[in-house]
Amino acid sequence: TVPASRGALHAAAERVASQLSSAASAADVVVCLKGGVHQLPVPLALGPQHNHPSGRRVIWRGAALPSAPTTLSAGAPLLRWVRCSHLDPATPPECAGPEWDGVWAHAADDVPHVT
Repeated sequence: TVPASRGALHAAAERVASQLSSAASAADVVVCLKGGVHQLPVPLALGPQHNHPSGRRVIWRGAALPSAPTTLSAGAPLLRWVRCSHLDPATPPECAGPEWDGVWAHAADDVPHVT
């Protein structure tokens, strides 16, 4: 079992790959994730190096606590919301036209990893 503490999923994946490269065991490998939200600043990419060399399973398991479910999130907080109004000169160009009046919008320019 390789425990993955909050915020350390990438390190846990590297540790799993390292242990699997020298694994002589025929047992399954279980990675236990603590309950809560694990914020991923970049995608977690699992490849062939994360497969068990003996064909056994590599299991990523979250805490089985209803009060603290395990969630993997690569979402980014959206902090700059604006209410569209064709009468307001400060309304961003994403709100072009009166049909957008009253709609809340958010531009992607402040969201990490969005191009």
